[in-house]
Amino acid sequence: LKCFSPKSAAIISPPIVLSHFLVLSYYVHRSDSPISVSPAFAPHSLGAMLQPPPAMETEPEAKRRKVEDEAAEGPKELEQDDKSAATPLEKKIEFPLSECTLNVMPVVGGRVLTPLTDGGLQYLVAGARASAGVKGGRYLFEAQIVEAMSASEPPQGLPRNVPQPRQLLRVGVAAEGSSVFLTESASICFDSEGFTTCNSQRTPNGHRLRRGQTIGILVNLDGASANKDTVSLFVDGVRATQPIELPEAIKGKPLFPVVNFKNLTIHVNFGPVPLAPLPFKCRTFQCMDPSHVAWGPDYGKGKDGKYEVVFPVSIPDEATFDWLDSFLAKNPQYAEISDRAILKWAESSGIPKPTINNWRHSSDKPDVAFGIPLMDDFSSRRVLDSVLATQPRNYIIMEVKGNLVPADRAVNIKKFASSTYKKVAKVVVGEPDEDFKKSVQAELLKEKQAAEEMAWKIKQAEAERKKVIEAQMKEMEQHDPQSDELTRRKEEALRLAEEGGEVKDETKEEVKEEDAVKQEVKEEEKDADDSKPPVATLSEEEQKLMFRKKTCPDVTGTVIAENLMKFALPCKEEGFDEVENVWADDATAQAYFKKWLVKQKVFCRIDDIQPGEYFRNRWQEWQQVLGTWHEKHTEFHSPVAQATRRSLVEE
Repeated sequence: LKCFSPKSAAIISPPIVLSHFLVLSYYVHRSDSPISVSPAFAPHSLGAMLQPPPAMETEPEAKRRKVEDEAAEGPKELEQDDKSAATPLEKKIEFPLSECTLNVMPVVGGRVLTPLTDGGLQYLVAGARASAGVKGGRYLFEAQIVEAMSASEPPQGLPRNVPQPRQLLRVGVAAEGSSVFLTESASICFDSEGFTTCNSQRTPNGHRLRRGQTIGILVNLDGASANKDTVSLFVDGVRATQPIELPEAIKGKPLFPVVNFKNLTIHVNFGPVPLAPLPFKCRTFQCMDPSHVAWGPDYGKGKDGKYEVVFPVSIPDEATFDWLDSFLAKNPQYAEISDRAILKWAESSGIPKPTINNWRHSSDKPDVAFGIPLMDDFSSRRVLDSVLATQPRNYIIMEVKGNLVPADRAVNIKKFASSTYKKVAKVVVGEPDEDFKKSVQAELLKEKQAAEEMAWKIKQAEAERKKVIEAQMKEMEQHDPQSDELTRRKEEALRLAEEGGEVKDETKEEVKEEDAVKQEVKEEEKDADDSKPPVATLSEEEQKLMFRKKTCPDVTGTVIAENLMKFALPCKEEGFDEVENVWADDATAQAYFKKWLVKQKVFCRIDDIQPGEYFRNRWQEWQQVLGTWHEKHTEFHSPVAQATRRSLVEE
């Protein structure tokens, strides 16, 4: 009898097997002892004990094992200890409200950020940028997930178009002045799903970020370091990714810490003491060298110690949003409050852009269909309106129709009744200034050039397609007997023409057709030889335009017709602290606006028109005259009058 150990091929003699069975049966049949077997008597241990001692490893085998061990440990850490003294900055690094999205509520001195999660805001990503960036050296900042929120959903359940995941965190750095959304701008970041986003490309890094972990972002801009111009991710003080090179677009620029989060409360630590020390000594952002600090713009209160709330008042389709874009480009400290801004925010949050094809759609009030009830009815706008006054910052309220109606203006002014805010009405009515006209001309030329280039590309593609077809036809003609016959007839016609002989009419027609086809192909090839797209120029009529014409109106014709009699320019008596005329003085703006109103009365269909006092007085006079006429008419046709007239005739 022979048997084998499960883990080895060593042969075990029958007496040893028998002795083991006797010992096992002894323990099993004891009534006063639990059934247990010592590991020393397990059959797999017998093979291990009976195996011969392992042979000495050869030198190549030892080297191979050493290489495998080094590979398992990972690359050698190239970061060195920072031996310089860590002195905290006098000014505290935080997240100012002007550098946060509207749904961010900073608490605990601006180090803990929590988002609003009601009325559709649970679907929008919150973003915040720090008040200071780094332009040299090597420094660390950290983030922690404090709370994961479960936002309320509508009664019908979770809409299918909701972007996933429901809870999201992105931590990274971006250049100054870029978007607070890390996936849009020139930036680099790490997210909670285990991906690294660099140059708008997501690549997996194998490290999901969870609550309770300390997420460290090491920014290395030290020119003397082996990891210059890189960013690294550390989790609980342990390196999670190798140094990742910065995108070319942000190299040499100050880099600001940026966080994006959704349905999460996060804590960001800038120092001076790290929450999870790294394997090497490294200073935090709060302990940066003063020469390495790049402070962001201070968008605080104005000269009079107040924040401004601007109400642009402009005529629909006359540079309303074009003026707004130019104003925001020059004054980035203002936060735009409009339905258009909510729509852009939703797209930046990963919500698919809806298809808009509705007669009710306009730039002022977009009629969109995200497939998410709380987003389709703009519930998020109503939630934000209720908390705007609690977040002291500069605002610009962009509502084309609302800012033209005094009653609507009064409602918005009431929201900022606090003395912290200065209400300013900017009347953008009249002929634009020269700078604005030049910007309009530049935009028109840009659009026309894009259209010209698109037409040129289509023409080039069509010419290339015809070339391919022509080459295929020539290849087929080489094996076509009819083509050979046509060539022979053409040669014969040329010979007869030279000798003065008579050429058949049929042959002449065939030769003419072939020559016409070749001439057409040559002309097409000549047209397609343009190696550069045409340069667009503006016509005389386009150079006279003061405003750009857009496919989407600022306000629909129905809305203008319903509110035309309510439109009026603002005045200080409504509650404004200042009324500023941007393009013209007050008298010129009033005359221009009145002229526009008269024009709209001619072209607009007004369904709810109400007569004035003059019309009502004349109407009453007309009714009295008409009543007198009716009385005379009735009296004339009465039987008595008819009998009187007959008697008179008889007499």
